[in-house]
Amino acid sequence: MHISPGYDDENIRRQADREKLKLMGSEGPTDDLELYQDNGHYLRALGSVGRELIEKANYLMSRPTREGFHSFSEDIRNRMGSLEDMRKKSEKTLGEPFTSTSVLEDFKISQQEETIVKLLYSARGVGIDTLEPAVKGEVLIALLNVLHGTPIEEGRILLSENSTLSQKNMIVSRSSRSVDRFIPRNMHRRHTGRSTEGTYFEINEDLVDMMLGAVIMDEDELETKHRGRPRRHDRGSEQVRKADLSFSMTDVVLKDSVRRDIQALMTQIKEKDKLYREWNLKKIAGTGINILFAGPSGTGKTLTAKALGKELGMEVYIVEFDHLINCYYGETEKNVESLFDIVEREDVILLVDEADGILAHRGNRGSGVDSTENRIVNIFLQKMEEHSGVLILTSNLARGMDRALERRMAMKVMFPRPEADARLNIWKVHIPEELPLADDVDLKELAREYEFTGGQIRNAVLNAARQALALGKEEVTHSDFVRACKTECDGGKTMDYTMEDDDISKPDGYL
Repeated sequence: MHISPGYDDENIRRQADREKLKLMGSEGPTDDLELYQDNGHYLRALGSVGRELIEKANYLMSRPTREGFHSFSEDIRNRMGSLEDMRKKSEKTLGEPFTSTSVLEDFKISQQEETIVKLLYSARGVGIDTLEPAVKGEVLIALLNVLHGTPIEEGRILLSENSTLSQKNMIVSRSSRSVDRFIPRNMHRRHTGRSTEGTYFEINEDLVDMMLGAVIMDEDELETKHRGRPRRHDRGSEQVRKADLSFSMTDVVLKDSVRRDIQALMTQIKEKDKLYREWNLKKIAGTGINILFAGPSGTGKTLTAKALGKELGMEVYIVEFDHLINCYYGETEKNVESLFDIVEREDVILLVDEADGILAHRGNRGSGVDSTENRIVNIFLQKMEEHSGVLILTSNLARGMDRALERRMAMKVMFPRPEADARLNIWKVHIPEELPLADDVDLKELAREYEFTGGQIRNAVLNAARQALALGKEEVTHSDFVRACKTECDGGKTMDYTMEDDDISKPDGYL
């Protein structure tokens, strides 16, 4: 992949400005409009245009009236049409299709499906400031209607669980609950259905790498790589998914005090029979082992739970909240019971990730919502007393969890944000030997400068590598890492944004 020396972000911005002027009818001759120089150049332009369209559509559709969205329709068609016309001209000039074009053609999907993939690619971004990578179904359906005249019902079918894109594993869905869990409880209600409009969609990250040319994978390989698909064998299996146990405890960077706690926990699980039967501790406590992993997001709670399962030779089943919650009376309670049936029947670890989302303080306002939530917490508390397996809860907001959980926890482990030395080790763990690094890469400086958690460091490594690839580089440079780190910092600011922030700057044309 080659990019001429003159290609940079400023080039992209100038081209986008020219396209915008053209749409407004105020641009002169367009003979100097530059062709895309390669696949990376085109994908960056796609990301720029696609993100703006999604962001603007998101905003306009959230208004009390949607007249602004209809006036925006022609602009959408023109922007995407101009982008794709330029791609075709560029490919014709180069004499071969871009990598991303060839990849999507191999999947033999329709034009509408291709548009969905490209919009989700734009939202995901590569080494640049991005929106939330998940896009709400109603936004995608509306954009399909504008770009292709796709009827709403057909748009729903294109995004359904049985659609070509889902079956080929090109896109993944997330319920509104799993995407919006960072929003305070008083700002939204629980997602109790699986409607397409209310579901959020993301592009499969393997497909992102295929479009960039980072990996070579065919349609069958992507389709059969069902990471996170539920292992179905009874009613309860729809509420859990089998975790990938590719990491061991040696791969997890932990503070010494935390590692000692985990070692003690491993001993307790291994010697469970001796503790409760030979030493008869079941006389004063149940035989189930309940553990709480608490701490900021990205500090290794979930990774440690998975590594623990690998060390102990036990499968780890992760609770799927969007399948657990059911709008019909009594069904959610039955789903909770079925989870603990699995733990009783099989020698597995049940991992309740982000447990504060379902085990929050019980309310007493007498509303129907409070009544349902209270019943869920009550049955969880009851089952935690009775089960004989291993249950791990993780939480970023442990203080918001019901206080009755505290006495039911055999062990509570706090995962702090890593210090500089630990951050350096995390950087080293997350950089594969095969990743080509330039001589100027200084991991010590990155660890010292950016007070990141493990999850943030992982994101920074991925985005730095993707950015270097998109720019046609053969090595990842220090500047790639710095830019990826700044993007990660900006992402934290984006997560703090609420619709009450009226002073936030919005793209031109927002109402």
